[in-house]
Amino acid sequence: MIAAELTAVIGAGHWERTVDRTAQGNGSRPRTLTTSTGDLELRIPKLAAGSTGRCSR
Repeated sequence: MIAAELTAVIGAGHWERTVDRTAQGNGSRPRTLTTSTGDLELRIPKLAAGSTGRCSR
């Protein structure tokens, strides 16, 4: 599900070249989600800095 959301944000699938691409992936970071049944190890995708076209002010 996380990969599907990333594809929607970027505008292209993994290794896909398209004019609709709005960002670039930049690896992932590990995260641990603690639930009542135990810990889940997640890999959260990162976007390259400045690749979304957004400007913070």
